[in-house]
Amino acid sequence: MSVRVAFFATCLADRLYADACADAVRLLRRLGVEVDFPPAQTCCGQPALNAGYRVEARRMARRTLEAFRGAERVVLPSGSCAGMLRTHFPRILDGPEPQEL
Repeated sequence: MSVRVAFFATCLADRLYADACADAVRLLRRLGVEVDFPPAQTCCGQPALNAGYRVEARRMARRTLEAFRGAERVVLPSGSCAGMLRTHFPRILDGPEPQEL
């Protein structure tokens, strides 16, 4: 049985640490993991949330969830983006729509 993951390159890693992304993919493949790259992935929304743009962060969170819909496992090379998905997505996606400033 092979393991399959969706790789979330993250905007920061993709733009500034592309070698780290490539190394992570090589390592996963060396371990026998099948790696997919959902083409619709963009940014998790953390920069927008940190800047106080909750409406935009929520929009990006929804886009990220849609891009990875159906993935059993998601691997990403950024601890802060992983924290955004695990910790902040539930908070910004639940409840009423945030208001524009």
